[in-house]
Amino acid sequence: MFQFAGGSCLSRLLAPGRARRAGLLALPARSRNSLAMVQIAKLDALPLEMITSFDSCGVRSAVLGASAGETHCYYLDFAAGSEIGPHPTGFQQRFIVLSGSGWVAGADGERRPVRAGEMAMFRPGEMHAKGSDGGMRVLMLQLAVEPPGSGE
Repeated sequence: MFQFAGGSCLSRLLAPGRARRAGLLALPARSRNSLAMVQIAKLDALPLEMITSFDSCGVRSAVLGASAGETHCYYLDFAAGSEIGPHPTGFQQRFIVLSGSGWVAGADGERRPVRAGEMAMFRPGEMHAKGSDGGMRVLMLQLAVEPPGSGE
């Protein structure tokens, strides 16, 4: 069973401390058998770190999730004129543009435009680069690849 909160009631349910400062809201799920918490994060309030590898400039990122294996989720904020330089992927990669527009390039170096609502997909080991002339926000998923024969 879900409990929804709104208006002034929401302020009583806010998580204290750092979560509140980072824009995270925690709403308790009311159930006899559950201690689950629903969290809402304001992407603009996440602590972002500048990406400096691969001759990058103007791109900041935040880790949204990582597993014990090799699956990771990142939020990327590309400033106008930003770029992540050429490098090989370590995983399958899904580059999902949430807002704005930019470009992606594969091993051939040809820049292909991407915009909000589109997704670029890269294979493991594929040389690629990405950037934006006007700014964009991206959800990037890095997905583990099972080695051949591992399912046998």
